[in-house]
Amino acid sequence: MNTFHDRESDSAREQQQYSTVYVDVSEHRTWFAVLGGLLLLLGIVAIAAAFAATLATVLLFGILLLIGGAAQLVHAFSFRRWKGVFLHALGGLLYAAVGILILVDPVSGAIGLTFLLAIFFLAAGFLKVFLALQAQSGWFGLSGGLDLLLGLLVLLGWPQTGGWVIGLFVGIELMFAGLSLLLLALASRQRSEPGLT
Repeated sequence: MNTFHDRESDSAREQQQYSTVYVDVSEHRTWFAVLGGLLLLLGIVAIAAAFAATLATVLLFGILLLIGGAAQLVHAFSFRRWKGVFLHALGGLLYAAVGILILVDPVSGAIGLTFLLAIFFLAAGFLKVFLALQAQSGWFGLSGGLDLLLGLLVLLGWPQTGGWVIGLFVGIELMFAGLSLLLLALASRQRSEPGLT
């Protein structure tokens, strides 16, 4: 009897949390819809101009590496008596050097990052397929299979894929983020105005 009551209580709490989220979203649904539309539009532009989106993403990554490396170097030299100062400074130099290399030649940076991305997809795919076989999960296996396929497609077209894959992936992510915000705004409207459903 206690277990049934606990499940009922948990279900009521979850319903309350979802209701709170929809109330919060419905109060600002116009902003959710505007942001969703903007992200959707940016995603479409990024996909249409995948090379430019790839270069912009890679340049931003290079800037972040350079800033991160400089911050790590400053931090390392502010604690000179610390035993790990040399390795900390070396890590900062490595970040900064890679950031500078990417900024000097973003096309080569994009090609290199695309190769690493393909390797990541292949490794993640193998791991997911292995785990799916262990857990007998079809969905997890499907996800792993898609990762493997994506990694192979990117790798087989490499280095040419380096000019557009990152921009395409960023565009797809922006589109899905925008679409999810638009759907959330629409769902909150339907929940707050029952006559619309």
